[in-house]
Amino acid sequence: MKKILLFIVAVMTSAVMMAQLDGKKIYVNPGHGSWGPNDRPCATIPYPELATTGMPDTLGFYESNTNLWKCLELGRKLEEAGAIVQYSRTQCGPWPYEYPYSDYTYDAYKALPDYEAYNKALSVICAEVDAFGADMFISVHSNAATEGTATNYPLVLYRGTDTEAKVAGSIEMGKTLWPYLMDCMVSGLDPNSYYSKTSMNVRGDITFYGCESNGHADSHLTIGHLGALKHSSPGYLSEGYFHTYQPARHRALNPDYCKQEGIRYYRGIAAYFGEPAETKGYIMGTVKDLHEKMSHRLYNYAAKSNDQWVPCNGAIVTLYKGGVEVAKYNVDTLYNGIFYFPDLEPGNDYTLDATCKGYKPLFDTYKEPIIVTANATTYPMIFLESESYEPPKITYVDYPDAAKAGAIAPSKVAMQEVGDTTYAIEGTIKRTIQRGDSIIILSHSEDATPHLYLINTKANTIANIPTEGIDPIDTENLGSYLSLSDIAMSCDGVL
Repeated sequence: MKKILLFIVAVMTSAVMMAQLDGKKIYVNPGHGSWGPNDRPCATIPYPELATTGMPDTLGFYESNTNLWKCLELGRKLEEAGAIVQYSRTQCGPWPYEYPYSDYTYDAYKALPDYEAYNKALSVICAEVDAFGADMFISVHSNAATEGTATNYPLVLYRGTDTEAKVAGSIEMGKTLWPYLMDCMVSGLDPNSYYSKTSMNVRGDITFYGCESNGHADSHLTIGHLGALKHSSPGYLSEGYFHTYQPARHRALNPDYCKQEGIRYYRGIAAYFGEPAETKGYIMGTVKDLHEKMSHRLYNYAAKSNDQWVPCNGAIVTLYKGGVEVAKYNVDTLYNGIFYFPDLEPGNDYTLDATCKGYKPLFDTYKEPIIVTANATTYPMIFLESESYEPPKITYVDYPDAAKAGAIAPSKVAMQEVGDTTYAIEGTIKRTIQRGDSIIILSHSEDATPHLYLINTKANTIANIPTEGIDPIDTENLGSYLSLSDIAMSCDGVL
């Protein structure tokens, strides 16, 4: 009987340890509404600006699309772990294309049917958070700087100053998230222009923006800056990357890339609440052209980054475990090269293969084993060589023949002698070097003794350059027949 009771207690304790998110209330806000005036559309190669609106169509880059993909994956993982999730929205709403964008007002948007299903006012969101009694609030966004800039790093903002959060727990939540949020950038798949896993960009919104204001309800509770944070629940607003870094927003056109950011948010939330780590791992990588670099006005990339290489649109990437095929991934044609394999058993025997029309088979270099770790993502970057690629031809140029170049030693030199000593050029002239008004001459006597002369052609003078200290001929070594066989000038003019 005691053994049975002990077993039941052990099972109950294990259940508590394995379900730290059970019953936790998480409010998830996919930022920036949907396709409305508050959204931030950006042109991409496959989805440029439309002449009628100045924006891409709804398949193009909109923060609303990408933020929703991230949040739906985050919510799925939270619900699997037992959390109660409330969303500010779960879809992107209609956009009345008949409105010219210049006349497309917020009031017109609010008049649409089911407006609040797509784009709630921040005051409404904050009221919902407080009514829900959320244990945590997260608002998901991407950042913006100058269009086409190479700036790219995450930012986490909580309500308060850099030293004090207005709601307890918010700073700790943001700092727990940060290393997971940086994971993709540390890997090199997303280039990172600043910060690291230990150097955090987790800030109070009042300090970051330099001002504060009262919120939507009790001003004592809701003093801050960002409208989305003016409620009484702990949490933060996250900017995962800069969509003005153009290659990043091309990656964000891929829903699986966005889902992986949602996974990183889940890991941070689970770690904060003490939820046991995931037992599965992930692979997310890119397949690029081995030699050709990108060149497009909508694809400015960070210098020396992986983004310089042309993505292999339409490639097929195959994953093997122990030589057995596990899954295939069809790479999209949206100029990102992303492939993604989720929910993998940990192991060190995974390998990849890739094919793409117009490319050679994948080199063995990129078929090395890949390690998959639980609660982590591996980021392989593989490259295919085009069938039309030809290595650059190397042309070797011989040094010109001395006689053809005109470097011929004179047979006679008319000159005045310096001082009382007479210098005649002894032996056979072997080398002459001219620098400005000076000529240096090397000659050899019949016994191989070297002689150096300095001639000033302007003054018609000659002087002897001493050769003392030069090693004498080694008569014991048949291969050594000259103590000074040649002369040359260094690039800085030293003989």
